[in-house]
Amino acid sequence: MEQVVASVFTEKILDFLITPTGREIILQAQSLDARRPSDIERLRRSCTIEEARAALELVELRKRAGSKFSRAEAMYFDRIALEQSSGEVVAEYKADRLARGGLNGPIVDLCCGIGGDTLSLAKAAAVKALDRSAVRLRMADLNLQAYDRRERCELIRADLGTAEIDFGTLGEVFHLDPDRRSRGARTVRLAELEPGEGVISGLLAEIPNGVIKFSPATDYENLRWPGELEMVSLRGECKQLLLWSGRFAETRLRATALPEGDSISDQDAPGYEVGPIGRYLYDPDPGVARLRLLPQLAGTLNLRFLFAGQIVLSADHRVSSPLAPCYEVEEVLGFHQSKLSKLRNHLHGKGIGPVAVKPRGVKLDVDTLSNQLSGKAGPSRMLFLLRLGKKITGVIAKPVDACD
Repeated sequence: MEQVVASVFTEKILDFLITPTGREIILQAQSLDARRPSDIERLRRSCTIEEARAALELVELRKRAGSKFSRAEAMYFDRIALEQSSGEVVAEYKADRLARGGLNGPIVDLCCGIGGDTLSLAKAAAVKALDRSAVRLRMADLNLQAYDRRERCELIRADLGTAEIDFGTLGEVFHLDPDRRSRGARTVRLAELEPGEGVISGLLAEIPNGVIKFSPATDYENLRWPGELEMVSLRGECKQLLLWSGRFAETRLRATALPEGDSISDQDAPGYEVGPIGRYLYDPDPGVARLRLLPQLAGTLNLRFLFAGQIVLSADHRVSSPLAPCYEVEEVLGFHQSKLSKLRNHLHGKGIGPVAVKPRGVKLDVDTLSNQLSGKAGPSRMLFLLRLGKKITGVIAKPVDACD
């Protein structure tokens, strides 16, 4: 079980960090290391040990947040809130979709945390943002200021799990990000979310139009609420499972690949052709596979299956889609773990350097196998290991962007 890491941030600490002295401490902390006691001692000449630790942690978190937020260097986070927050690309996608569906008033952002979604929602409309943590609301306040959107947001402290809230008086469109670590360890179990299922049902009864954010690992087939389920991925990694309700539900299942925004749904015509490995392999976006939309992908892109249960698709023609990265096949060969030295010599004989391994339907240690097969110099290649029936087939391929 994961350990609960106490936050070093309090309202008092935040009050200090935004002062001229606090900003100077943060600036000094950028060249120090929180793991070295001597560095903490250097900062303590101008502040308390708690303030020094907070400054050092904030510098570390801002560096981590750079991949999520364009103004991370001016933002405030705690460790868990940063992990759970929506990054800018995903948050803006959700805000844009809400705006396209029509907004007649403020968006109600429930369990807003440090404001990862609030920032993008406030770009699209006025926002009422609620959270039970005074510290995270203060961080959301500061983060909104960093994006010059503070005047578009009303911040409200409220615990949805205990407070009697008349949701209908807040607005007619909502965004909800339930706490997935309320008991310390990260969870994907619906029964352990806060607010719980009863509160969510009550919310939907009062404000039926909106979107709920879940972990991409959530058992979506057991969700009790109607609506559209959308798996959102970013650069090939599943980020969020979204439940769009009310007028925002356009279909039953959808997979969307960001940053491009291409999507496929269960309303697209499916294809079920099965055939041999062709000139190209297509490795579907994980969101497509997760929601079992492979037939729709095959039908839309005119691809074929290789074998029942195998997610990698193939074709003799080249298609460009972020939903299915394309690889040109160079060689098809058998694969036996007992004959790795023979495969390694074969790859080295072809002058291949780094080898990235993609197992599909095969369980093995990817990093170890990659290290065993990679050469010291030469062009990189992908080795697909595909389970086709009882046999494992190896396919040496290169991304299409390396083919031109």
